[in-house]
Amino acid sequence: MENKLDVLTKRLYEEGVDKANQEAEKIIAQAKEKAAKLLKLKKRFLKKIKNKKKLRIKKSLRKKVTIKKTLLQKEMRRKMMARKKPRFITQ
Repeated sequence: MENKLDVLTKRLYEEGVDKANQEAEKIIAQAKEKAAKLLKLKKRFLKKIKNKKKLRIKKSLRKKVTIKKTLLQKEMRRKMMARKKPRFITQ
C-alpha cells in the first residue's frame, strides 16, 4: 500500500513539475516575442528621432545659408552702388 502511495505521489509530483516546466517555457517564449517586438519598436522610434534631428539640422543649415546669401547680396549691392559714378544733369 505504501508502495502504491509512493508511486502515485511520485507520478503526481512529476506531472506537476512537467506541467510547470511547460508553462514556464510558454511564458519564456512569450517574453522573448514581446522583447523582440519592443526592440523593433525601439529601432523604429530611434530611426524617427534620428530623421527628425537630420531634418532639423538641414533646416538650420538652410537658414544659415540663406542668411549668408542675403548678406552677401546686400554687400554686393552696396559695392555696386559705390562703383557707380553719379550722373549730373547739365542744362
